Amino acid sequence: MKPSGIQINKPVLVFLIGIIILIIVGYKIYRNPTHFTILQDSKMETLVDVPAESTEKAKSVKVKEVTVKVNVDGKEVEIFTRQTDPSPDSPQLDLLLLHGQAFTSQDWSKIKTLELLSAWNYRPVAVDLPGYGNSNKVTVKDNAIFLEELIQVLKLKAPVIVSPSMSGGFSLPYLFKDPSNVLTRCKAYIPIAPVSTEKYEKKQYEQLKIPTAIIYGENDRMLGTVSKDNLMNLPGSKVFMIEGAGHAAYLNKTDKFHQILYNFLLEIAKK
Repeated sequence: MKPSGIQINKPVLVFLIGIIILIIVGYKIYRNPTHFTILQDSKMETLVDVPAESTEKAKSVKVKEVTVKVNVDGKEVEIFTRQTDPSPDSPQLDLLLLHGQAFTSQDWSKIKTLELLSAWNYRPVAVDLPGYGNSNKVTVKDNAIFLEELIQVLKLKAPVIVSPSMSGGFSLPYLFKDPSNVLTRCKAYIPIAPVSTEKYEKKQYEQLKIPTAIIYGENDRMLGTVSKDNLMNLPGSKVFMIEGAGHAAYLNKTDKFHQILYNFLLEIAKK
């Protein structure tokens, strides 16, 4: 006697379950496209680890404090910097590290970014922007011209610019000042939820062909998301979301930030 009830066709059941899952996922993406973008843009699984030997080497790197004089609106202004001793080998890249409104160049030394960059055979310079830290308390009329003067004084060669938060008000005007020659002024750009991204139109971003690592914290749902969406219009951009981090993602999850930095700079140094 055959068992009563509905007979279940297993292949058909698996197919139906798959369709239901696709519908649910599609609905969630439709209702929350930002979450989908985060998953799509996160490249964390493809990143190699920072070599242990470079981390060990960084422990012996010394950071020195150097004050330079920069012409600002016709006046000489003292700008405080933190630099590392020159490497015996020729540095592969120069880097200029800026800071956010609540921070200074000291933070880059606190989390050992300067030391690591030097151990990776790069030349890093972190600065206190005018009005912050140990630099003169002055107001700058043209941030792009100031950054241009600073780079010349520091003798940085088309530096990679690392620009968190408030410093976007300096780095972005500098990059957009001469878009067609941007690579002679800046080798690559590493914005970390910078301000001022909304001041530029999509067509302006599309003209700025510069390798860019867009970094933001998963929990930075305001400035991080807004800046990421605008900066994604840059043709040479990659997006890196740091899980569990807030606005100052590089301070919240320093090891992950350094991993992103290491991998991105490896690519740039090869070009």
